[in-house]
Amino acid sequence: MTRHIIGTGTVQFSNKSQAVVFYDKLEEAMFRSRNGEATEDEINASVGVLRFENRFLNHRACRRLAARLGLANSRAETLLTTFVAETIMNETISQVGLNQPLESVDSRLELLRECYGFGPQFVRLAGFLALCDEYGAQHLVALGMSRAEYYRKQSEIKKAGAWIASPSRRALPPLRIVRSHQQRRDAA
Repeated sequence: MTRHIIGTGTVQFSNKSQAVVFYDKLEEAMFRSRNGEATEDEINASVGVLRFENRFLNHRACRRLAARLGLANSRAETLLTTFVAETIMNETISQVGLNQPLESVDSRLELLRECYGFGPQFVRLAGFLALCDEYGAQHLVALGMSRAEYYRKQSEIKKAGAWIASPSRRALPPLRIVRSHQQRRDAA
């Protein structure tokens, strides 16, 4: 999937059949309130909320999802269930690496060194991180890096736990799905 940064608060990973979007719910609610489409309660409820959407962009993607999950068909009433939603959300959170702590930008080099030692591979990956920081990871292929090289280095950095980083000086905890007491009781 290709990463796109939209505006100041949205990150989208997409290909022809699927899009995964993360955005600041407060920013979205504030935008809607300027158009008179969000209430004050909605704005207050959106503080500190990271919105996550997984969009299947065509019928083929929905059929593949249904087959992978062992579902009878790919109709809306079959796919739009709590089981499917939680399965997709957990898989996607894991795929993009948000199921692990987000390290601070300052700690990434140390993570690489711990994983690979202080040798040529460390130096190569540290240089790749510097390019990502300077030009944006989503632009490196367009600037001339081969896709294979990009994804190989990305994979090596993910292995060290240094791919996704918090711009702050402190690490952020892993992302997890929060369920209400009622949802937990209904699932049991």
